[in-house]
Amino acid sequence: MKIALLLVLVFCLLITVNAQIEGAADSIDTLIRNGDINTARQILKSRYSENDDDPLTNYWLGVLALRDTLYDEAIDYFDVAIDGDEKNAEYYFWLGRAYAMKAQNSGAITAAFAAPKIKSNWLKTLELDPEHVPAKWGLFQYYINAPGVMGGDDEEAKKLAEDLSTNDPPRGYNMLAYYYAFVEEDFLKADSALIKSMEFNTDEETARIVLNSNTNLLNQLGYRFLNQEDLNNSYKYFKWAIRIRPDYENPYDSMGDYFAAIAQFDSALIYYEKALTIRPDFTVSIFNKALMLEKLGKKDQAKALYKVLIEKYPDSSYADRAADRLKDLPD
Repeated sequence: MKIALLLVLVFCLLITVNAQIEGAADSIDTLIRNGDINTARQILKSRYSENDDDPLTNYWLGVLALRDTLYDEAIDYFDVAIDGDEKNAEYYFWLGRAYAMKAQNSGAITAAFAAPKIKSNWLKTLELDPEHVPAKWGLFQYYINAPGVMGGDDEEAKKLAEDLSTNDPPRGYNMLAYYYAFVEEDFLKADSALIKSMEFNTDEETARIVLNSNTNLLNQLGYRFLNQEDLNNSYKYFKWAIRIRPDYENPYDSMGDYFAAIAQFDSALIYYEKALTIRPDFTVSIFNKALMLEKLGKKDQAKALYKVLIEKYPDSSYADRAADRLKDLPD
């Protein structure tokens, strides 16, 4: 089952590599970061029509293809970029990332085919740029989640984490926290590493990455213990996530799940509503709020929210679930 978890920590990688869209071409970079994707695409397509072998043009087209979840197209672009510039670490990193995203969103056979390409491209990235942090994160994730026959290696993962904790303590200790939690299942060490990851003065971008990553880890741990019916630890980690990211909706929704699991529906409702004050279109919390209203006997209010999900967010997976709930609620 390990291959299915190949990118269980992908959230951390994605937020880490956002910064990697910087620096290669200022105009394209600025357009993408400002959300003007269409203009960036037009410029790149024009350049591509003039020279379809240009490495930088293919690189940026690959970045945009990944944004559009066109994995095979992105892989082709990055391959061309590498053919034109074999010493550019960033191109190998993004090629590995393209294979990783393809594996994450494909069946087991495709994932197994992509796995060695993920690893080899990130190893090549580090060969060319030994301090490339996103590649270290990617390899770390690979080592702890891939099966041994496909190159998974817990010891190599620990070495990467320990090395990064020396050279980049905030992100290194964050990585160690994942290792202690999911490999050794030593939660005291994981707690200690989490705390250390936030002790260092660092730049704003790194602080944001570490904070988001720690929040995600705490949320995962909360659900892990909730599923094991270890309520004390589940509450502890959800509460910790809320404390370090009070402006983020997801931990509040998770705490709502905690109270729903112990049948304290009034308390669960409060947390779902808090999540929605931060992000009104958070469909999971809309559905969960409706479910709690239903549990509390407020069926008319629940039905109204289910209808909101169906009418305003028809493409959401929760729209179908809302429709199913309405069938069980008589007029």
